[in-house]
Amino acid sequence: MTVNKNTPTKSEIDEFQHKLMEHFVGHAEYWTHCPLCKDRNPYEMEHPDFKMPEDINFPEGFEDYSWHNDEYPHWQFETDEMDVYHAGITILYPRYESENWESIQETGIYIFETTTAPGGFNESDGHDTSIIQTNDWNEIIKAFESWNKWYQLYKEYPSQINLKNSY
Repeated sequence: MTVNKNTPTKSEIDEFQHKLMEHFVGHAEYWTHCPLCKDRNPYEMEHPDFKMPEDINFPEGFEDYSWHNDEYPHWQFETDEMDVYHAGITILYPRYESENWESIQETGIYIFETTTAPGGFNESDGHDTSIIQTNDWNEIIKAFESWNKWYQLYKEYPSQINLKNSY
């Protein structure tokens, strides 16, 4: 049997599939089926320099939506994809040479944000709103709980609740 010197290795095939899938499937499918990603959190792959702060526990329903095109790791509360109301949490870290923990903590390392765009967050569409930016994780949780209270009412009474001006 002749072995072709150009035959790719298993790791080369996995890397190729990783790059290919990145362009042709949705976020959830990418992390579920990519052989390089399936055993890791998206933030670990997309932001390898990020270290999760201790004692951070996301409320039930949040999923890691970190992506290399985003500046920082991001978690999104799972709602119906075509729902117009979404909530997310971004965690900042010193990513650039010009940044350090002191400069980031001046404005807050945790951001709770909402959007009114079908399909979720997209910085360029003008629908995303930062609700609170703080160094206190408990304040982020309180903001989410307040938003989620209104979101649950909206799901129950969609024609009567306008979340844009309620929380």
